Amino acid sequence: MDGGKFDGLDLERFNALLAEELGLTEDELLTWMQEERERVGESGQLIGHEVTFKSDMPFDLRARVRGMAGEYVAHTGVIPLDA
Repeated sequence: MDGGKFDGLDLERFNALLAEELGLTEDELLTWMQEERERVGESGQLIGHEVTFKSDMPFDLRARVRGMAGEYVAHTGVIPLDA
């Protein structure tokens, strides 16, 4: 799901940081995430990430996700790998 943006270690680190940002465990994120993509502003600058979750994700789990922007979509800010 990384579209070739990361090597293995960077992807693992990104997923851990993304899960933390969303208030999920990494296992929960990897189980229920359907798609992740970068959100880019009008200037072309990265402004965050959009995560789409599977439609059968349990409601109680969705209720815990920070940054929900729709029934199955959440937004985050920029997630720096070098932090």
